[in-house]
Amino acid sequence: MIGAPIILRPLDRLFLVLNSLYACMYLLAVFRGASDAVSLVMLLVFILTMPAALLLVRASGGSSSACLSWLHCFYPQAMLTLYFTQSIRLSRLLHTGTFDGPVARLEEILFGGRPVLDLFYALPKHPVLNELFFFAYFSFYLFLTLPWWLLYFQGKKREAEESLFTIIAAFGFLYLWYILFPVEGPKLFYPELKALWYDHFSGGLFTLFMKNMFTPSTMAGAALPSSHVAIGLLALLLVRTFYRILGRIMLVLYILLVISTVYLYTHYLVDILAGLLYGSAAFLLVPRLTKASYRSAVEKGALS
Repeated sequence: MIGAPIILRPLDRLFLVLNSLYACMYLLAVFRGASDAVSLVMLLVFILTMPAALLLVRASGGSSSACLSWLHCFYPQAMLTLYFTQSIRLSRLLHTGTFDGPVARLEEILFGGRPVLDLFYALPKHPVLNELFFFAYFSFYLFLTLPWWLLYFQGKKREAEESLFTIIAAFGFLYLWYILFPVEGPKLFYPELKALWYDHFSGGLFTLFMKNMFTPSTMAGAALPSSHVAIGLLALLLVRTFYRILGRIMLVLYILLVISTVYLYTHYLVDILAGLLYGSAAFLLVPRLTKASYRSAVEKGALS
């Protein structure tokens, strides 16, 4: 294995591109004097995970281990949360404020008021409903993982990897947008919602879990468009090309997920509309990038 060549698949290259972009943006923050100790740590994380990934690629290429093969396919998933949180941090380093004011005004023009606040006061906050919609919001993470793992373990490894490439590439464009155009969302923009936060919600396991996940530091700057709505729609449309029954189940979950973004006031209605547009456009366009990348890899002998 010591002399084994490192053969990069398109998903590996996408991982390296995204890590390099985040490392460069942290370097930019350092040179601008806008960094802190955490920024330096994150710079090192994005740099050091690249050779770590290359070591994994080499190890899996010279091994028959099923575990290494699975890890090689899905290790980029482990970075999605980091990309998200660091997009928020970078937007704070590169901007002195957010664009919530213009977005809220646009919403008032389009809908004739402040619909998120109106719905907040109108909708009941029952523990059963709380649990349902917190679970629906949580189900987004199932959209990102379970279908592709299922494809993989059914022997459809190429389909799983290409689907994952499509989702991560769509996420990548979205995360870069969040850095350039930070919007915090109604839960932080409207004083009455910010004061309440989510402490008044009561429910079960998912309510408790998601309330602990919902912190200002992890939800402050990545609202427009809603990634839950956008990438959730992309995942749903991809799944429906492989699984009819699972696609129907996910459709129900997706509808609940979209409603949950209103019920939990995580997004403006404008964010939801933008998410639907982005998810639809991503489904039409990003798979073309995926097919071109994998076709090129086959031609170059990186894939069979």
